[in-house]
Amino acid sequence: MSDTTRSAAEAAARLTKSTPVGYGFCAWHKEFTRGVRLVHVEEAGSGPNTAGSKFACTPCREKYGLIQFADRPM
Repeated sequence: MSDTTRSAAEAAARLTKSTPVGYGFCAWHKEFTRGVRLVHVEEAGSGPNTAGSKFACTPCREKYGLIQFADRPM
C-alpha cells in the first residue's frame, strides 16, 4: 500500500470514529435506535399534528427501499 493510500485510509478511519451517529425513533419498526435518518417530511397542514418528520434506521431503509431526504433530487 502506498503512503498516500495508507494516509487516506487512516484519515477515513479517524473520520468514521469521530462522526456522530444519529439516535432517534424509527417510524417503521417503532423503536429508538442508532443510525436513524430523515426519510419523510410532511409540510402541508396548519392544525395540530398535521406536520411532522419520519426517521428510519438503516435496516428499515434497506428493507423498505426508503431514500434519505437529503439524497432526493430537488
